[in-house]
Amino acid sequence: MMDEERLAKNERIRISCKATKLRRKQQLCRVYHVKIDFSHLNRYKQKAIKMLFVEAKWLYNDVLTFTNTRDINEYDYKVTEV
Repeated sequence: MMDEERLAKNERIRISCKATKLRRKQQLCRVYHVKIDFSHLNRYKQKAIKMLFVEAKWLYNDVLTFTNTRDINEYDYKVTEV
């Protein structure tokens, strides 16, 4: 029974690795560079920009947790709350 369990586990790992390789082939890498001179902004604008980056992190983490169980194409990109 031990050999059958081991073989089944190895098969699950193999399938998981194939799915990971396929998913990574479809990903696109995008990088955005932004330079902001905070010394020329008032406090309200500084706080708004900082919160923009915090909310972007929240959205990124939400997408990551979503893709753990489902396909990225099923993600509702019109979501207003994370």
